[in-house]
Order: sequence, then C-alpha cells, then structure tokens
Amino acid sequence: MSMEKFLRDIEARLASERAWELEQDARQVARVQYSTITLDDRLLAQKGGPVRVCATDMQVYEGNLDMVGEEWINLESHGESILIPLRGMLWWEGGRAPGRAEIRPGRYRMKLQLALRALGVAREPVRLSLEGGTVSYDGVIERVGADFLELRLLNGGQYPRIYERGFYSRGPREVRAPGAGVRIIPLARISAVIARISR
Repeated sequence: MSMEKFLRDIEARLASERAWELEQDARQVARVQYSTITLDDRLLAQKGGPVRVCATDMQVYEGNLDMVGEEWINLESHGESILIPLRGMLWWEGGRAPGRAEIRPGRYRMKLQLALRALGVAREPVRLSLEGGTVSYDGVIERVGADFLELRLLNGGQYPRIYERGFYSRGPREVRAPGAGVRIIPLARISAVIARISR
C-alpha cells in the first residue's frame, strides 16, 4: 500500500469519527434541550391542530386545540368548546414532538377558576363531566370559589334540552328550572366542562 493511500485512509477514518462525534454531540444537545420542555410547551406546539385527549371521566375528546391556559386546555369540536383541566387528563395524542425553538409563547395566563368564572358570567349552559365517568351534570355556573364551583342544575340534568330555542334565555335574571338545585363541586373532581359554541 502506498503511503499516500494509507494517509488518505487515515484521514477518511478521522473525518468519519469526527462526523460521528459531532452527530453524537448534536443528539446529546437535542436530548438536553428536549428535557426542558414541559407539558404546557408540548401542548402549545400543537395549538390549532387536532388532538385526542383521554380525561379522568374515561372519555376521549377529539378536536382542535384552541387554547392552552395555566393548568387547562380548550378543544373545539363539532360546535362545542371543551375545557379540560390538566389534572383531569390521563393522556393525549396528536401532532409531533417539537424542538425548543419551535415553541411559541401563546399560553393564556388565566387559571382554571378564571376560565370557569367567564363561563358563569356569560351564563353559558355547560355539561360538567366528573372523574370516574359515571357522573355528569348540566347547568349554569353560578359562582366559582378557590377550589370549588356552584352549579345550578337545569332541567334535571338533561343535556340536549337546555339548548332548545326558547328554553333558556340569557340575561341578568336568575335561571330556574323545575326541581333545579345548586350543586357544590370540587374543582379537583372535574374532568371536562363542555359548552356549546355560539357564533
């Protein structure tokens, strides 16, 4: 073997080893960067895209990820707005794994309590689905405390009826349906809050 060929072989091996080391370094940097990504970050990268979420009520909700708040997300699906607390989420899927540079700020700073208060102020009829999947209530959020809400039940909890034209009218007056009461529900037990989207 000529000296020139021998030296070229060594150079090629060294270049190959350097490329491999650089690749390993780049992978290590990517792993370290990815280890700093939070669940909120991961969700923010999917904003506007379709996701599937399994909540603690054992339901799988599908829709476009509309908002990411502080400890909650909101999906839009088939004319409904679905608010899911992160603690009420078992898993989610959809989209792709982002790098740190792909995460854009856009998280709503409002906490779950404030989002629920907004629904109450709007007097929006909602369905509250509770963890375990066996209980859900339909009504209007009256008030929201630090760790609970008060829900005025509508029509004995029959979900579709509250959306019939004329059954429910918005306004400052109190909403009363026959036999309706007010339920006090701990926020920690809520899996999802579902409201119709009015355009």
